[in-house]
Amino acid sequence: MIPLEDNFSDILGKALRGLHLSEQEGARRSHLSVDEIKLLLGGQLLEQPLQKLAAALSLNSSALVDLAHGRYQPLVDRPEN
Repeated sequence: MIPLEDNFSDILGKALRGLHLSEQEGARRSHLSVDEIKLLLGGQLLEQPLQKLAAALSLNSSALVDLAHGRYQPLVDRPEN
């Protein structure tokens, strides 16, 4: 397995920026408060808000929760000889 450079909050931030959404717009779309969005982006694991924001950003919420809990690690692709 390979270590990941991004944690769940990095992924959320990149998704918001990639979709050109402010924290306020992310909150509106996910039915969360701006404070909850800020906590998530700051790295605080709030599982239900994480799932809501992930879904609002078209991210795989269960994979993101697994990543946040340290249960997700991608396997290394090995070239075939």
